[in-house]
Amino acid sequence: MAKRTKTIADLEADEKRWKTRMKRAFTALDRIDGQKRRLLAKIGAPPPKTKPMIAVQRHVTMIGIAAPDRPAPDPVPEPVIAPAAPAVAADDGFDIPGFLRRARGTPADQAEAAQRKAEREDNDRKTADAIRAEQEATKKLKARGRIEKMKAKKAGDTKRMPLTGKAALDMIRNG
Repeated sequence: MAKRTKTIADLEADEKRWKTRMKRAFTALDRIDGQKRRLLAKIGAPPPKTKPMIAVQRHVTMIGIAAPDRPAPDPVPEPVIAPAAPAVAADDGFDIPGFLRRARGTPADQAEAAQRKAEREDNDRKTADAIRAEQEATKKLKARGRIEKMKAKKAGDTKRMPLTGKAALDMIRNG
């Protein structure tokens, strides 16, 4: 049986597959190397002096698998310190016009504002109480429904056949 002649596309596909496998193998070797270095550091032994992957990495770079060279990181800029603000003179010419100024309020205004605040808090409290009462009523209704369902199960009402004919009409009319 003769071997099949491979085309350029077949060869490129094979090359791509093998490069991927080689890259995965190198990644696994790097991971193992890192684990080895961490274990040696944990027991206090000096790390190995040589880096065995340098030659392999050069080979990988030559065949175009490794990531492109990364640019050098930008140097960290020195922090810019703002000069101290000069002391502002009492009259700098940037006064707020009178029609835009808001008065701090007289004691009467402050008392009125406190009264409005108290009214708002009272309304909030009343609303919260109404909501709580509604929630309590809902809880009671649900509990009543659960109790009725439990009693119906106990009496066997949930397993009975539905009423039909005259019995159903009588039940509807008389309850």
